[in-house]
Amino acid sequence: MSEHVPGFWLRLEEPDARAIADGVVPLQAVVTVAREAFERLRRAPARRGAATRETEARVSSMADAAEMLWVVLANVSGGDWTQQSADWRDAAARWRDHYFAVLKTEDAMTSTAIEILATDQLLELDNGEYVVHVGACQLTRDGTTPSEPGDVLSVQEDGTLQTRPAGTDGPFERATKAPNGLVYRPKGPFGRTFLVGLTDTWPNP
Repeated sequence: MSEHVPGFWLRLEEPDARAIADGVVPLQAVVTVAREAFERLRRAPARRGAATRETEARVSSMADAAEMLWVVLANVSGGDWTQQSADWRDAAARWRDHYFAVLKTEDAMTSTAIEILATDQLLELDNGEYVVHVGACQLTRDGTTPSEPGDVLSVQEDGTLQTRPAGTDGPFERATKAPNGLVYRPKGPFGRTFLVGLTDTWPNP
């Protein structure tokens, strides 16, 4: 299969799309490869940092390729699939159903609220600086170790959010309050500055 559709989910160019539409590349082979790629995407663990940026770029390429495949398939024979063989129609229909099922799942997963911090999570230090209690949450201590009760927020030099054990108050954990949120500058004047949302009002006190 690989010699027919090398790296299909990473780079499906227009000539390849025409080849698929013309039947040069076996449709079932393409559907199988694309389906496997989507399953890997759905099972991939959430990761942060530089690896996340690389993964997101790869995922974006996969999504573009999958969309192009659907556009090509939908327009084969001018959109009249009855002109194709029964096996062709069956394979195309399976890909269509799988593709839209994944899209529906991804839409549901991304329909979430934006999470911000609340002022009652702040622990005041000195010089008008604070650390933020986040406890056991979806963040990790070092990218892999789960957070634990009492943990505080730690903003890494690339902006990645992690936690550290209670009592940690180094430069990655210290923040100052600004009108629009908490400001972190973990590397001081030699690094980047980050803003984390903060509110002093909320319902259900």
